[in-house]
Amino acid sequence: MSIGSPYLTDENPVFEETDPGMAHFSGTGPDNTYCFGCMFFNRESLESGWCDKYAQLTNVHKQIFYAGNMSCRYFENIRQ
Repeated sequence: MSIGSPYLTDENPVFEETDPGMAHFSGTGPDNTYCFGCMFFNRESLESGWCDKYAQLTNVHKQIFYAGNMSCRYFENIRQ
């Protein structure tokens, strides 16, 4: 499920790839990075989880989405 509306005239792929629960738009993070590699991402399973940064910004907790989304601008690498 993306955040876009079927009535949007601009079919920007960023809107289509961004799931509710992400702290910012998908693909705005460093190149070749994904949510599952971010220190804010908490896995629920191999394919899904939630973002602590989103919870911090919105006070909405455990909004589950796909772990393989391209990272957002708040990406911080787990392996630092």
